[in-house]
Amino acid sequence: CPVCETKLEETGFGTEKVMEQLKKMFGGEVSYLEEGKNRINITATVVGKGFYAGRYDFVINLSPDYHLFLPDLRGEENFFRAVAFPYLKARREYLLFTDQDRESLPIKALLLKKPEVFYRAELESRKKAGLPPFGRLILLTFEKKNLTVETVENLFNRWLEELEEKPDYEGPFYAFLSKMRDRERVQVILKNFDRREELVRLFNLSSKKGIKLIIDIDPKQIR
Repeated sequence: CPVCETKLEETGFGTEKVMEQLKKMFGGEVSYLEEGKNRINITATVVGKGFYAGRYDFVINLSPDYHLFLPDLRGEENFFRAVAFPYLKARREYLLFTDQDRESLPIKALLLKKPEVFYRAELESRKKAGLPPFGRLILLTFEKKNLTVETVENLFNRWLEELEEKPDYEGPFYAFLSKMRDRERVQVILKNFDRREELVRLFNLSSKKGIKLIIDIDPKQIR
């Protein structure tokens, strides 16, 4: 630990760790779902696999909570899908391991078997925040080696000064994945902005500074 200097040991908690433990108990009866259906199958997620995942007598869902910890506007929605879809794959029993309590809307909707409970609350929350489908977002991701928030802020403010109508926005801030391919990543979120020519100008301003600008309209996630 960089603070208290306690020695840390990586243990892991992914599909590999689960496979390792189950192999000790059940041997060849365990396999990854992608390798073909076996008596016991393991996969990172069944969401998106449709009928390929099949149905089982028992389904165990281990910690889908990570969806809630990502800076993603669809985090609650993804968490609900991650807890609800595996339930549909269980013939006899469904075990969910989560840190969320019964009053969490996704869990409450699952227990009541009423997805509309979550759906209506999520729509109301997005409406208040001006998020899709009630508003449009554009995610601007600036990338460069050793890039700082201050550099992007100066560049972005220069762009803003030349706009007649200032947009609603959030940022700049370091991206959740703050470094990729040896380049720092800084982001800005524009709300309900539809002036394409102004975005082109911002792109050109960035290019002159040697900064790569990725413009993602209606982003699926913010990372």
